[in-house]
Formats: sequence, structure tokens, C-alpha cells
Amino acid sequence: MPPKVHPGEIIKKDIMEPLGLDLETAAGLFGVQPEVLARVIAGQCAVTQELAVGLAKQGHGTERMWFALQKATSART
Repeated sequence: MPPKVHPGEIIKKDIMEPLGLDLETAAGLFGVQPEVLARVIAGQCAVTQELAVGLAKQGHGTERMWFALQKATSART
């Protein structure tokens, strides 16, 4: 079975860190409250509709992709 990788980890390591985005800036770009983004990054909650839309609008995948990643992660827990 592949290792569990929460979408929040992907957001942090593959998007925020390479772009040098802090939590507040990233949350603003993705259209969510910093608290929501922090919880997703920590793996404490699922990707929200608003976050998936915001990521897609910024060119980071599609809404469908983010929900598929979340579903795959949730199925392994």
C-alpha cells in the first residue's frame, strides 16, 4: 500500500515552500481563512471546496484532482 500523503502535505511541500508563501499569503491567494489552510496542512481536516477552487484558480491542479487526492487519503485511514 502506498504511504499516506495528505493533500495538505502536498500543498505545503509542493506549492507553498517552493513559492516562498507563508500561511497568511497562501490563504489569501487560495481564498480561505488561514486557520482552514493550517488545519488542512496539518492533516486535521479535508480539503474544502473553497480551497480546491482557490488552488485550481491559481493553476495548482483542478478541483477534481484535489478531491481525488483527499478521497484516496481518506480511504487509506
